Amino acid sequence: MFAAPEDHWICKPQVTLMRLTPPMTIQMMLKILAVLLVIGVILYGWYRNDLRRITRDYACKEPFDGALEHSIVRFPLDETGTDCMLGASSEGLYMSSSIDAMKKNRRWSFRYYVIRTPMFIPWNCMQISDAKFPMRGHLRFNVPSNKATFFIPRETGRLLLENAGRAMSPRASPPQTPGLQC
Repeated sequence: MFAAPEDHWICKPQVTLMRLTPPMTIQMMLKILAVLLVIGVILYGWYRNDLRRITRDYACKEPFDGALEHSIVRFPLDETGTDCMLGASSEGLYMSSSIDAMKKNRRWSFRYYVIRTPMFIPWNCMQISDAKFPMRGHLRFNVPSNKATFFIPRETGRLLLENAGRAMSPRASPPQTPGLQC
């Protein structure tokens, strides 16, 4: 029969993973995993950002002709409110930030986000309802086409709806305008 020499790989005991990877390498792998996890959370938050998705789909180049109301709008994933100038016409809702808010936002200590690109969202692309807890003092604006939601203070929202000729009955969305597609 064939006899293997003692230094042959068949005769050596099995080498375990722990013997191949020193503790320093395991610590390095855990650090890399932690960094990848943080990057993944940041990318997921960026992807789920409602303001980014609405800006992408409803960016507006023309200035708004009607009256503008100042308000702080809440987007669900943002930590703070967004400083907005809101306007309403019979066609839709206009959102932008004031020039003063954009100038203040260049400093590190400004407390609100700003909208860099003005937006115009047609009424038929939104569903409007009274918000529930914890945003009871707000109207909830859903944009189903891109699964975005934002909250406008109730008084400001009702004023905008009245200016657009879309008075809202309690617990109902304003009527949809036929013909326009989102």
